Amino acid sequence: MLRVLFDSNILRDRNGRLSFKYRYIYYFYAAKYLADNFTQNESSKGEIKSLIENLHKEDCSNIIIFITHHTKNEWIFDEIQYCMMEMFEDSKEAQLNTEDLGFMTEFMNAIPQLVLEQREIAEERRTANINKDVAENIENELDAKVNKLDPADILARTMKSFKAIELIGQIARNRYGSLQKDLLISML
Repeated sequence: MLRVLFDSNILRDRNGRLSFKYRYIYYFYAAKYLADNFTQNESSKGEIKSLIENLHKEDCSNIIIFITHHTKNEWIFDEIQYCMMEMFEDSKEAQLNTEDLGFMTEFMNAIPQLVLEQREIAEERRTANINKDVAENIENELDAKVNKLDPADILARTMKSFKAIELIGQIARNRYGSLQKDLLISML
């Protein structure tokens, strides 16, 4: 069975330590376990609450996204909403006026400088692969730093708000047909 899992690129052996080759496989199964057991097991509910409180961490936010795919139980969606309400309780609603959207003008003015000229495909692929490796190393270092942040830290709160918005977007996009419209509207 292990050979099949290794050959299928599901598992890998890193210096004698067994792990999933892709993080999302781990997220999927962790979420599946929690979604299947939280109604019977209080510790699973506590684990889900902890994941939501630490939404700023990549692992936590991705597991929560998968949990929302595995269950329709409103308790989880309520917990996500409580988290969102706490995060934004001191914020005023955006009016989407010129003042609120000033950053967009700056971004649109910078677009012409972001356009790339024609380049050699093989060289671009080589450069892209090198950049992916560098980015992955930087991402791993950043994840390690983020995981050490106190949830009350300003950086953690900022990242948590981005992850929460991403989470709500995923739910709205992927579950619009299977969740009650009132719940979706309330979350949005």
